[in-house]
Amino acid sequence: MAISFAKIKKIEIRKYLIHTLLIIGIFAALFYLRKFFLEEVQLELPQKVIKRIKLDFDFLEKQKIIFDELQLFEEIKPFEGVAGRENPFISY
Repeated sequence: MAISFAKIKKIEIRKYLIHTLLIIGIFAALFYLRKFFLEEVQLELPQKVIKRIKLDFDFLEKQKIIFDELQLFEEIKPFEGVAGRENPFISY
């Protein structure tokens, strides 16, 4: 039996496709697995000097005069009377 030219072309295209996919697969595998093959260098950042914070609590006692002059807010009384319309979502 003779193999037609179209069948030979299909076989060649399949071979090229398989080879191309294998090469792409190998490159993809190497790309994702490169971290296992290459050693990563750990960079050490210089340690920052932490300054100790000292709070001056005497400031509140010095400013006590100002705190004594402050007044409280007036108490807000509840609303007495009719509040708005029965159904506020209806247009006028």
